[in-house]
Amino acid sequence: MTPEETLMSYHKVILEKWVNREPFMLQEMLEFFHPNFSGFGTGLHENLENREEYAQLLKNEQEDVPEPYILELAWLKAKTINNTGNTWCIFHLKIPVENQFHEMKNLRMCITWVKEKGKDWKAIHGHTSAPWVMQEEGEAWPIEELKARNQELEKMVAKKTVALIKEKEKTEALLHNILPINIAKELLEKGHTKPARFEEVSILFSDFVSFTNIVATIPTRKLIQELNDLFSQFDEIMEEEGLEKIKTIGDAYLAVSGLPEEVEDHASRCVKAAKKMLTLLEKRNEKSGIKWHLRIGIHSGPITAGVVGKKKFTYDIFGDTINIASRIETAGEAGKINVSAYTYDLIKEQFPCEYRGKIDVKGKGELDMYFVQ
Repeated sequence: MTPEETLMSYHKVILEKWVNREPFMLQEMLEFFHPNFSGFGTGLHENLENREEYAQLLKNEQEDVPEPYILELAWLKAKTINNTGNTWCIFHLKIPVENQFHEMKNLRMCITWVKEKGKDWKAIHGHTSAPWVMQEEGEAWPIEELKARNQELEKMVAKKTVALIKEKEKTEALLHNILPINIAKELLEKGHTKPARFEEVSILFSDFVSFTNIVATIPTRKLIQELNDLFSQFDEIMEEEGLEKIKTIGDAYLAVSGLPEEVEDHASRCVKAAKKMLTLLEKRNEKSGIKWHLRIGIHSGPITAGVVGKKKFTYDIFGDTINIASRIETAGEAGKINVSAYTYDLIKEQFPCEYRGKIDVKGKGELDMYFVQ
């Protein structure tokens, strides 16, 4: 064997005998020690001056140990220069305590050796320390071990970083489903958003005719499935036409065109979205046993928009324009798009409309209304 292999085999014997506290092997264990070794172990062991003192201390400690410890050797290294050598290892212990095992991981043992002329290697000093005692880290951890550990840590950091980035992306995606993108970005960066006033927007309000009767005739689970499917397809239409969905209330669906970024064709975008919604229902009703009939109202004007709430926050809109849009929708008919006079002025060059006359609206008096043909 090479000097390094010899020292490692000696080191392993000392480690196992020391850990297992084997009395009948004590003499064999001490044979590895130089007559004038300075000490072996930690604490009281550092004050020992010879093997006799060590043997006595070891015997005293044996009386306090009910069973041998369980040893798991992680790695063992050795290095020699001429007639001196050093061995070091990392090992884990399981200590029997009241019918259980207490685990101590990453314990460290270092032993210094000398080889006198014509004699075998002898240990002149040994030291065992807990993992948090790192005064001799450079000695205990060879450079190749440090490099390997550093690479391992870098991989762990990279893995954690990728996981954090994915979580951040998931959080942002979820936030973008709730809020307009620029509002979500402002909320993430500043922790709050400011309400904004928009002078020119168009509001699309819709609800299902005879919804109460449908609710009474189908199971709740089926109802939720139907609404989820319909509203999900409405969401896709809003995205296609550039509208911002605000919320659903029961069977009512509310969306706005012209925010959070202003656009000139906000009214015509609402009409296009409304037409797609009605076409969707017509095709669906041809195959579905449940017949849905939608009533849509559109009104244009100024509103204020902003984020409300701290925990279950929402992006909401405020102003009389919304109230009028709701009244316009209520005054409409199934399968038709009812618009106010203001919205009519914005879309009349693009969409033919039928004048309905003045319709009495609760709280608003008589309002001019039009059906988009």
